Amino acid sequence: MIIQKDKLFALLEKLKSGGKRIIAPTKRENILLFSEIGSTDEIIQDYINTRLSLKGFFLPRSEPILEFRIHQKNVEYTTVLEENIKPTVVFGVRPCDAGSLPIMDKVYTWDYIDEYWVKRRESTIIIAVSCLDCDEACFCTSLGLDPGSTKGSDILLTPVGNDTFLVEIASDKGKKLVEDNAELFAEGDADKDSILAPVRQKLGKKFDLSSIQPWLQENFFHKFWEQNTLYCIGCGVCTFVCPTCHCFDIVDEGTVSGGKRMKLWDACQFRTFTIHASGHNPRARQDERHRQRIEHKFNYYPKKFGDTLCVGCGRCVRYCPVDLSILRILTMISQLSQTGSQTSRAEEK
Repeated sequence: MIIQKDKLFALLEKLKSGGKRIIAPTKRENILLFSEIGSTDEIIQDYINTRLSLKGFFLPRSEPILEFRIHQKNVEYTTVLEENIKPTVVFGVRPCDAGSLPIMDKVYTWDYIDEYWVKRRESTIIIAVSCLDCDEACFCTSLGLDPGSTKGSDILLTPVGNDTFLVEIASDKGKKLVEDNAELFAEGDADKDSILAPVRQKLGKKFDLSSIQPWLQENFFHKFWEQNTLYCIGCGVCTFVCPTCHCFDIVDEGTVSGGKRMKLWDACQFRTFTIHASGHNPRARQDERHRQRIEHKFNYYPKKFGDTLCVGCGRCVRYCPVDLSILRILTMISQLSQTGSQTSRAEEK
């Protein structure tokens, strides 16, 4: 099917008037971000990607998970969960961001069902838009993804010219949305492959993904880490802009009479992330902490869940203040793997 731009925006307005929250790329203080819109006039369409991902709408930077009151002989507590989580439609998601959601689903449902994450996911419809352009930081194709991938989307739109979008239904939620608003859609087709061919060629393949995990498994103590990642300053920007980094901390905030237990974003790049009560820190140096980030994304997570914990969105490449590019690190590891460069623990010592 196809849909015209004016009818697409009419659909969003209709959904908004029906009580759904509409999230879309907008400019806020000259920064491109996903945010709730009051009107479709606020939507930015000509962009490569937003500064922050969708992660914060499903895993807020800070949220209470229970409230407690301290009495003389007992502690009374109540769990906090938004029972009236607002139905949401997110429009303008790039395929890399949409693809991050099924990856994160595995984290929050494998051994314990995180109701906060699951209820927000269930109440949200993802309308993604294929990429017609990229920049030097993008590398989704090196991870087996694509600028026209439907992974994680409910509906994928591909611009085909003349303010027209090719419509691909990718889930039951997407199918119902189209069926409920059938008058806005029309029969039609387009050659999606030829439309996306230029951006696919521009993206290319920047490293051999199959070589990364084997090298990581054999080179935990390789001198590569100190030589190439020690200059990381541990600011955590890479983890906070990342759509798949998911570490959080639990803290109690309150007084002698009561308070709240809070879930807060945390990051493996922070010095205090692994520090013990004794003062010992098993990752005392910044290169060890950066190694953890690469190992988690390309070794530990794939070993457990079969997916790579990265979608190639390039945000960490664009916003790292010291230009410690994960793309460059992965390219170097791929090259080392091909040359068979390894260092044993004994050699490192």
